[in-house]
Amino acid sequence: MTTDTPVIAERVDPLEWSEIVETGRSAVSHMDVGRWIIGDLGTMVKARYGEDEFGQFADEINIHRRSAMEYRTVSRYYPPETRDARHNYTAHREAMRLNDLEASLALLQEAAVNLWGVRQIVERAKELKGESPISPGVTVTLTFHVENGRVWVSGLEGVQVSEGVAYTGVLKVRE
Repeated sequence: MTTDTPVIAERVDPLEWSEIVETGRSAVSHMDVGRWIIGDLGTMVKARYGEDEFGQFADEINIHRRSAMEYRTVSRYYPPETRDARHNYTAHREAMRLNDLEASLALLQEAAVNLWGVRQIVERAKELKGESPISPGVTVTLTFHVENGRVWVSGLEGVQVSEGVAYTGVLKVRE
């Protein structure tokens, strides 16, 4: 199989940390360009009653429909002239949490001034929206109901659970 994709893992000499980071940043930059292009193209796909032309578009370019829809949503939210070159696509997507273009752009500006990455942008967006993250040592009472193999949980209203973070606790079962 012939491919134009470079295979970094097969290098004989390992990369230094700075080279690994710089190569990773370059790869993210290339991915971001593709996301913006796909999103912008997605805004051009016309919806017709009874036809899934957008799904066909995603199939034709060989990506998941859900990914193409995300790229289109972000592209619609940020017209090309508002996109901040100091931040990657993911930073723009996360700043969308504010649901207001001007507020999102102000957050991206604040992030640029403070040299924040995506994690800090997410944290600041949550703070601006008044969402409280679960912190170590905080007790949260959950109520759950199990029925036909499905678990229904309540008690997290107003609490923002961070993706990729493990939460541990004690589960007490009463009859």
